[in-house]
Amino acid sequence: MVTSLSVFSSTILYLFCFLFSIFVLKRKDTIRINGNANYIMPIFIASLIPIFVMSFRYGIGTDYFTYYNTYSKVSVLDLKEWIHHFELLKGTVPGLVIIGKISSIVGNTHLFFGLLNALTLIPIVNALAKQWDNHDIGLMLFCYYCLSYLSSGNIIKQSVAVAILIWSLKYVFERKPIKFCLVIVIAALFHISVIVALPIYFLRESKSEVIRGWKKTAVIIGAIVFLYYIDVIATKMGGRWVNYSEGMGSSNLSFYLNLFYLVVFLVLRKRLVEADARNDLLIFMQAIGVILYFVGFWNVYLKRIGLYYTFPQFFLLAQIPEVMNTNKTKLLMKFVIILYVLTFFILDYVVLKQSGMIPYTYQ
Repeated sequence: MVTSLSVFSSTILYLFCFLFSIFVLKRKDTIRINGNANYIMPIFIASLIPIFVMSFRYGIGTDYFTYYNTYSKVSVLDLKEWIHHFELLKGTVPGLVIIGKISSIVGNTHLFFGLLNALTLIPIVNALAKQWDNHDIGLMLFCYYCLSYLSSGNIIKQSVAVAILIWSLKYVFERKPIKFCLVIVIAALFHISVIVALPIYFLRESKSEVIRGWKKTAVIIGAIVFLYYIDVIATKMGGRWVNYSEGMGSSNLSFYLNLFYLVVFLVLRKRLVEADARNDLLIFMQAIGVILYFVGFWNVYLKRIGLYYTFPQFFLLAQIPEVMNTNKTKLLMKFVIILYVLTFFILDYVVLKQSGMIPYTYQ
């Protein structure tokens, strides 16, 4: 039986999931196994309810039935035949085939959507718990939930690729190129466009050094050139990319929003970098993302490659209160950030119904 909640109930449901997840993650140090801190359990528990809710949704998300039909096709797919006729840039991506076959063997569409959502959420929660725990990871996670989580139920393949990329940043800061490239290959199993993130590794030269000026200039020029030829590149790639290259432009509000974030981060850049040297890379990535989002003025689909560079906004927005001068302004700014992302969530997903995730329908 298919059941639909009201808009109000759906909103409360999502917010409850967010707050429960944040509560568990912030208490990760108190959850111990045999007396020792172990982050595996809190990461799993923090992700569990949001994944459960996404698993049992039905018919919500503008691309829901596209993925539903993909599962139906993959569940009866002959793997030998698929491997024999496999083309990297055409047809169903390997990641969906693997998840689809696993789901068809031991479960159904609920498991299919659940596993995909787990791959979207757990790498991010893991990264926050293990890589960014010197900051307010609860606020970081809240920013992610309110600004992007529901859209991940729509653009699932790319959201998985972005989540894996977020987790892989540890290898950029630890200077482990082979591991970073291997993780990007895994992410590419879900969306080949993630290869545009490979240059991220080469922007830093040590664990503490900020990005050199000549590198910034070279990467910005490269991003502009890439932007100029992106339609040609998409056409040459063939397959579904031809359809992407023919996408119409849009009002591109996401460009202006990301530009606004960039301006704020640049104004606070000195403080943010002093607080955490890694922020120099994150701010520069946001700048590259703004350049890539510019393609949205003539192609609504191809601008999504900017997602691989704009995700640092979750980390940076949450750090703004930390760099304020007094405890009073820190608390005030934290309230402002929470109010802003919550307002964004309500306007974007509840009022404008972006991504089609509200009202929540389940089966």
